[in-house]
Amino acid sequence: MKNLKIKVIVILFIILSFCNNIVLGADNQIFTQKELNYINEHKEIYIAGNPNIEPVESFNGEEYEGIIPDVFKKISEKTGIKFVYINKTQNWEDYALNNQVEIISGLEKGTDLGKYKLKNSMDIVKFSVNNNEKIITIAFTEIADDELVSIIEKAIKEINILDMQEIITPNMVEEQKNMSLFYVLIGVIAIFSVISIALCDAYRKYKRENLKSKYIDNITNFGNYQSMEKKFNSIITENNRTSYCVINMGIDIAHVEEVYGYSEVQKILKDIANIINKNINKNELFARIYKDSFVIMADFVSEKSIEERIGKIVNEIRDNSKENNKIYGLNIYSGVYILNQTDSNLGKVVYNAMLAKQSAKEQGMLVKMCTQALIMKAKKEHGLEKEMLTALRDKEFLTYVQPLINLQTMQTACLESLARWESPRIGLLKPSTFIPIFENNNLIDELDFQMYENICKMISKSIKLNKQIYTVFCNFSKKTLENSMFFDKLQEIAEKYQIRKEYIGIILESKMYSITNLKFTIKRLREAGFKILLSSFDPLIYSFKEVSQLQVDYIKFSAKLTENLNDYKTIEVISGIIQILHELNIKVICEEFNETKTEAQKLKSIGVDVLQGNAYYPPMPIEEII
Repeated sequence: MKNLKIKVIVILFIILSFCNNIVLGADNQIFTQKELNYINEHKEIYIAGNPNIEPVESFNGEEYEGIIPDVFKKISEKTGIKFVYINKTQNWEDYALNNQVEIISGLEKGTDLGKYKLKNSMDIVKFSVNNNEKIITIAFTEIADDELVSIIEKAIKEINILDMQEIITPNMVEEQKNMSLFYVLIGVIAIFSVISIALCDAYRKYKRENLKSKYIDNITNFGNYQSMEKKFNSIITENNRTSYCVINMGIDIAHVEEVYGYSEVQKILKDIANIINKNINKNELFARIYKDSFVIMADFVSEKSIEERIGKIVNEIRDNSKENNKIYGLNIYSGVYILNQTDSNLGKVVYNAMLAKQSAKEQGMLVKMCTQALIMKAKKEHGLEKEMLTALRDKEFLTYVQPLINLQTMQTACLESLARWESPRIGLLKPSTFIPIFENNNLIDELDFQMYENICKMISKSIKLNKQIYTVFCNFSKKTLENSMFFDKLQEIAEKYQIRKEYIGIILESKMYSITNLKFTIKRLREAGFKILLSSFDPLIYSFKEVSQLQVDYIKFSAKLTENLNDYKTIEVISGIIQILHELNIKVICEEFNETKTEAQKLKSIGVDVLQGNAYYPPMPIEEII
């Protein structure tokens, strides 16, 4: 029997080796540019595994081990992505339902993926128990991007016979006497054999299509940015360079994806690409360069003519949505940069046009021409960005707090934390200066948690000194809140300083969330024990039913709601809204008022509970509170 096992294993290894040797002759560039960008931006991917299916996957008290964890290590070697198991003994179900990880591992095939909001199951290991065949798979949660799924799939296909031998042999050492391990081994090899044989069959097709896919956008089916780069210097020459401009056109489609789903977004992008293609000349180029951005390399005659061309394209895009009986309310912004004689780098001119596009968006303009002033401003901000990143690393950012006043007692009701930066070169800067830069660099969570930890330190110190303790409401970027590790990190820091959850509050900007996402986030925070302040609240965009489902402690009114307190009807409406909120045990905060005694009295008379304003207390360093 032992010899038979060896023969079967050898035969399978030979088949697998033969197939892999053929496949490994393919071009090593297996990932698309989009996937390479994803790898560069996502250095860690989180997994919730099954700690009790040894030797396939198990937790030994310190780390996960077994065949599947070793497969992920091989994928890590091939991609550069680090895979981190975050659950030790807790079941994977909660991690899946709460979207706390990207990958769920160690699932038995046949598990109801829909029940746990999972997708894209992949078979990894097959074995036999009591003559019953079992297949163990991995699956992806809703927060896993399509690029990640594709990267994992491609990386698995690239695992060759030597890799598999390296994975399987160590996992056999402890289980050699266990007959089921033999079936595990056979199952693993069989699955990889099937994959490899399929690759053998698909190799010629892959080789034919590989070159095409490298230069074709996978959504629009027109040339991508790499294609534009390839053609740029052949079309744009020393003789005609100054007669061209580059248009960077951005389409605001985030709300479309939220309402209609990504499939509708893809349809819109295809339609836009077709419209642009119809409106360009033979000697012009265009490409989709990001999820919601297109670049057009166009003839330039005058600013007026280019604005008219952009206007025509935008009108056709909007008319197209009407013809499809869907009014998306697309906001479109374009930046234009006119090439000069020294502009031979495509990336540089696209970047300059992007600067103008951002300016157009900020000013609510359809078209904005890139000027030298915009370029100089960007260079200045880039210098500031480098300075800020150093300051973040050296923990130079300061945590401020602003007391909020109870209108009945005129005493401090609670505190709001705010980030400040004391730049040695510029002076004290407010968050609006540096928050967007950290968000663009995906470092905002590091800043947010620095500020949060400082608040926890402050509360801990106040408790030890027997000082009055107030709930401190902390600001977090939406990006930080959407981090899969947010809740774990939040609780970890609070427990580190032994802070009771009632002393910590989280501020949510209502305008940043759909009602569904808002309710989900509030539910998670409420279950974790934190207090919640809903900011920038506009009750006119919510139904009474939706408001009743927002289980928050405080609501901060949008400033525009209280800007006309001399109007009787306005006062009646606001008073009625506040009364409803009070019945739901929600206190109301008002900020950015005129800060006079008369106005404060009016706000008190209509039911406002708390005021926030510099006339009472300006933001101050946390040291002044202790």
